[in-house]
Amino acid sequence: MVVRAGLGSVKIYYYTSQVLENILADLLVWSGLYADRATALADMAYVPTGITLKRVWFDSGDSALTATGKICERANYRYWHAFDGQPYFQPAPVAEAIAFAFPKVGDLRDLSEAQDDGMIWNRVTIEGAERAMYQVTRDDKANDKYKAEAFDLVSIGVNLEKNHAINNHLFQSQQSVNDMCGILLAEFKDPRWYAELEMFANPVPLEIGDLISWRIQLQAIEVDSGSMSGEGSGDVTIDIMGIIRDVKINDAKVNYKVEVADDFWSTGDLWSGSESASGSIDSGSGSTVPEDVCGDDFTGNDSGMSGSPGYVVFEVPSGVTAVTFEGWGTGGKSSSEGGGGGGAAYARVAVAVTPGQLFYLYPPSSIDAPAAAEVYDDGSNLILSAEPGDDAVNNIGAAGGLAVACTGDVAYDGGDGADAEIEFGGGGGATAGPSGPGGNASFRHGGHAPFDGHDGGNGGFVVLGPGEPGDGPGAGMGGRYPDDGMLPQPGRIRVRCFGEPESESVSESSMVTEEIYAANDFHSGAIQWNVPNVSGWESDGPPFLVTFEGWGMGGPGSTWPVYDRGGAGGGGGAYSKVTVAAVPGDHYHIRAGEVGSGGSVDTYVKEADDATFVLKAERGFYPPDHDTGGPGGDAANGIGDVKRSGGAGHAGSGNNGGGGGSSAGPNADGNSAGGLSGAAAVEDGGRGCDGSDTSGVPGEGFDFPYDCDDSAKDMCPGGGGGGPYSTFGGGAGQGGGGKIRITYTLP
Repeated sequence: MVVRAGLGSVKIYYYTSQVLENILADLLVWSGLYADRATALADMAYVPTGITLKRVWFDSGDSALTATGKICERANYRYWHAFDGQPYFQPAPVAEAIAFAFPKVGDLRDLSEAQDDGMIWNRVTIEGAERAMYQVTRDDKANDKYKAEAFDLVSIGVNLEKNHAINNHLFQSQQSVNDMCGILLAEFKDPRWYAELEMFANPVPLEIGDLISWRIQLQAIEVDSGSMSGEGSGDVTIDIMGIIRDVKINDAKVNYKVEVADDFWSTGDLWSGSESASGSIDSGSGSTVPEDVCGDDFTGNDSGMSGSPGYVVFEVPSGVTAVTFEGWGTGGKSSSEGGGGGGAAYARVAVAVTPGQLFYLYPPSSIDAPAAAEVYDDGSNLILSAEPGDDAVNNIGAAGGLAVACTGDVAYDGGDGADAEIEFGGGGGATAGPSGPGGNASFRHGGHAPFDGHDGGNGGFVVLGPGEPGDGPGAGMGGRYPDDGMLPQPGRIRVRCFGEPESESVSESSMVTEEIYAANDFHSGAIQWNVPNVSGWESDGPPFLVTFEGWGMGGPGSTWPVYDRGGAGGGGGAYSKVTVAAVPGDHYHIRAGEVGSGGSVDTYVKEADDATFVLKAERGFYPPDHDTGGPGGDAANGIGDVKRSGGAGHAGSGNNGGGGGSSAGPNADGNSAGGLSGAAAVEDGGRGCDGSDTSGVPGEGFDFPYDCDDSAKDMCPGGGGGGPYSTFGGGAGQGGGGKIRITYTLP
């Protein structure tokens, strides 16, 4: 080992084979923690990596901490010091035996549970050391390194693309980069749940990697003779298990970040009343009532609700006799002068119902704020209202939503936002939850929420930037410096059903789905779709609900490449969805934007007058110039209850054409292309087409007559066309055609 005096740099074992754990031990010696390697290895709790490197070095100026990080990265190990100072060098912890169980509610303070999308890696790239090359230039050698990439299209479609790139010269073979890409992708491609826990002191003490269990308490609801009312008299507790990933100590408080185990639910008293072995409740009539047989959950932004009327129609499923509605209003907006927004109130109501009964739900969106979450019965009576958090004014923290202003059986106050200080904005108030009120913010720290609520956002620093929006629906925003126009958190409504459901509330034979692809079924003009006649239907009876879904056509790639410049890819089509109460025997005019229409037709559904839009999904667009990919269809220009935007195409690079953007889907916006390749499809959407990288070969896309046949099905609906190769590229690719899907249920 060579340590250059005065520079703190370290260079180790040039061209000398070394085992990773020996290198780490030498770093501990160099750091002054041990006298020699043997002593360090004897004291360190480690699992041999089995990795030997032919030569090891670290760049001049690297700290021991940086070098340790590269060693951990090479082996996918974790390094930490225990409470008594002992060093640990171990593989990633796994859930095995429980190290400690906290048996009582309140032993650990459960601050929050959330999925951390920052820990999703669904595209992993690794660049290692330079290959051994001879008789080449230094630039050639520097550009020829061991490289690998692994990705998961399913995860990308669900979670959007989450990249993780590693540049580490300790990867010194092609096999090592290939293997580690696969290991990291398998470990991190899916989202995980994390809990933030807090306690005073560290009496156990607990270590990183320990599997623990802790108990939380929920509020019970009693079911009595087919109706629901009041609060339960029994304890409602759940045991959760997880692995400690991080420990932070601040004065007398200890905070643990815990990765919740996959099978985290342990046994607990889930209900008051007499329980059966299956976890159901005796309703008093001799039948069992399973919990939550519908499980619907609506947030204002996700459901596309904004503005009047903006309601979701909820129909009671067959066999259900009781329903609980829970609501959270919108979160309070912070002030540009630093005052924190208030957290939303929580309200709950339980009602006896009959199958087929309709309720009208209003989960307010961010742009509707401040607004309450509301539920109306079929007689237009307001049965639930959960108040929003107040918006902050100037530097004064806003009040949380008040329980006394709510409508329902049970209600709790939202937390108050905090006032701004000289250096920072005030934190936002937390939402209330089923078990209690939301916590007030303190200085710049957002308030803590009870179980099933959401913490308020932290306030921003005057110098370092804006505050945080809060971690979910109804949370108050942290004070912002400056006000960057961020919208507050939307409201939320959750529906829980109870009863003895039939085997299927809707049989497969009664559900009808019609799919119309623009290119397959018509090439120009609208067609008439007739609402089916329903035997026994009466105008004053339950409505006949029809759901229309539309995907806009994909924009074509640029058709005018220039010399030494490839053309750009087209944008992906947008998605819209709406459910209407149709009249059997009536008709609608529908048109799926067809390829070859010059990019001028959106996908739409109109009422029988051929003038009133029921649904519209905007098309993807042609690139505006050679250096800009075509924009995707914009959800803001669509019409429907749910709206998503298409992804943008990519500009050409050098002679190569740019890829097309993917269309949107029911659950996500389309992906934008990142280069030559077309963007990956989201669930139920069409992928973008690839740009051309070969002279004389056009950008990928649809050929006349633009059929969405089996060979092109993955581009349908609405994938953007690929850009052409420069000058002699052979033309641009046409985007995928639009699509309309119609779903209804026959009695």
